[in-house]
Amino acid sequence: GAAGGAGSIELDFSCAVFRVGSSDPDHPHAFDLRTPGRTYSLAAPSASELDQWLAEIRKCIAPWPRI
Repeated sequence: GAAGGAGSIELDFSCAVFRVGSSDPDHPHAFDLRTPGRTYSLAAPSASELDQWLAEIRKCIAPWPRI
């Protein structure tokens, strides 16, 4: 996972990430990152970056190493 400093979120298998339909025109590429203690509502600047971000986050929270 990430270092536990300010501005970081610890990622592990107990986390989940979900694309959310956003009715907010200022944040059309929104997603939620759920940790055991908190749900973070986040947004990417574009649809393609959203896809990239979700893929990378899912790699970090996978319960087993990918080969």
